[in-house]
Amino acid sequence: MGNDSHQSKQKQQTLKTGLQEEKTSDVAQEEHVRLSTEQAELFKRLLGAMTEAQNNLNFALLAANINGESIIGGNLDGDTPHFVVRNTNA
Repeated sequence: MGNDSHQSKQKQQTLKTGLQEEKTSDVAQEEHVRLSTEQAELFKRLLGAMTEAQNNLNFALLAANINGESIIGGNLDGDTPHFVVRNTNA
C-alpha cells in the first residue's frame, strides 16, 4: 500500500510538471513584433477603421432585425439582393 501511495504522488508530480511546462511553452510562443513609427500609425488607422466598420455593420444588422451570427450566405448583387439566415429558434 505504501508503494501505491508513492506511485500516486509521483504521477501527481509528473502531471504538475507537465502543466508547468505547458504554461511556460504558451508564454514562450508570444513575441513582440517591432514596427516603425509609420507602420504603427498605419496599423492604428486601419484598426480604427475596422472597428468603426464593424460597429456600423452591427448597427445595420440590428436595424434590419438580423442577428449577424445567423447569416449563412446570401447575394447582395443583382435584382433580388438577400441574406440567407439560419433560424436559431427552430
